[in-house]
Amino acid sequence: MPELIYHYSGNRIQYGNYSDIIVPSERGKKVWNQQVLRKLVEPERPWLVECCCQTNPSKRVSMHVVERPIGKRRYYLANNPNSPYQHTSDCPKKQLESVVSLPPILSKNDAVRWSVNENGEMQVDVHVSLFAGGLREMTEDDVVSDNVEMNESRIGVRGNKEEAERRRTVRSQVEFGGLIREWYLIARHCLLENRPASDISTPITPALILGVMLKTLLEGKITANGKELRSIAHIPHPSVKRHIEGTRKILLGIYDGNFESGKFVKLRGLKSASWRIDIPEQFAKSFVGYSVGKTLTAVRVIRKGDHWRLTHAPFGALLAQPDAMWVESKIEEQAYAFLKKMSWTIEKPYHKRDDLGGLRPDFVLHGLDRDVVVEIYGRVGDEKYNAHKEAKREFYRALQREGLIHYVEWDAEEKDGQVRFLHSLQELKRKSN
Repeated sequence: MPELIYHYSGNRIQYGNYSDIIVPSERGKKVWNQQVLRKLVEPERPWLVECCCQTNPSKRVSMHVVERPIGKRRYYLANNPNSPYQHTSDCPKKQLESVVSLPPILSKNDAVRWSVNENGEMQVDVHVSLFAGGLREMTEDDVVSDNVEMNESRIGVRGNKEEAERRRTVRSQVEFGGLIREWYLIARHCLLENRPASDISTPITPALILGVMLKTLLEGKITANGKELRSIAHIPHPSVKRHIEGTRKILLGIYDGNFESGKFVKLRGLKSASWRIDIPEQFAKSFVGYSVGKTLTAVRVIRKGDHWRLTHAPFGALLAQPDAMWVESKIEEQAYAFLKKMSWTIEKPYHKRDDLGGLRPDFVLHGLDRDVVVEIYGRVGDEKYNAHKEAKREFYRALQREGLIHYVEWDAEEKDGQVRFLHSLQELKRKSN
């Protein structure tokens, strides 16, 4: 039985083997044959390849040719075209990438490096300054920043005159919040990839996400600046000593609402464990608006005697129910609830999209003739934010006029913003039926 069946245009069918699309690279590793996969890219034909499952040869799996979303244009096979690293639940071999060693997938400016190890497991390394002073926290559209380091190196001697070249090295880095986001993403990926079919409908709680984040930390799947994050990052757990050796640490937990202004806050971890963090007065207002039991909270601390003391502003991410989806505001949480109730297939982009002008929309919805880009404008009375909002709005509407996307927005500055948002979604649903 052939391992592959290629469905070309018309009724033409060709049979092949895995060796046709997985070939040795110059370094001896196995990679996807880009020449073959490039020929299979036909957007009007969604199912192009049927694969014989490697764990069950009698079972055929329909695959998509997927373009790698970040970096140099490259293609590979995936079971779920809308989420390159998440296969659908009926795939007998959920991680097809495990048969090859894929090259690292790089984010913009090489600040975040996602890769696949030889066991087919996703890993991520984040270049980030952790304890430097004066850090800005990650904002919605400014995830990556540049840190310029100047280095001197001697390049030779001419007579008695020494020549030196001043080299400019640009090392891109994400802010502290970006590190927590990538940690969350790899934990969510591991959770979805390994959930039993019987648990698909079970809600993903913040505590469940936190437990998987601890597991990925201990397994070394998340590193910072090439070093294991588990050496400095901890999640409250009965098996972990409350006062860990060392001074500067990162603590991660769920905000439990037990907060006294200018005094302390408690982070809830796993199995009823919680740790007290002393809060200097200048950081007291940082916790205003945090949702009890739903805010994934990361703090950088230093040990002062028997207590941990906050040294930087905390970072909090709201986890929307029913599946602990990371959202960036309470109005975005409301929008997500509406989208789930209307049974949309929802993608939450966490990195800038090259196919959308380098922007990162709040949601992308799938299932219609073209993707639906959703923006939630929740900030009110901010002139700089409004100028950026108008630029994004103009760009998305231009793409919509070209027939490339549908565009829907919810603007909190408009009194009927929510009504218009829901009406637009309903109209798209109606026209597609």
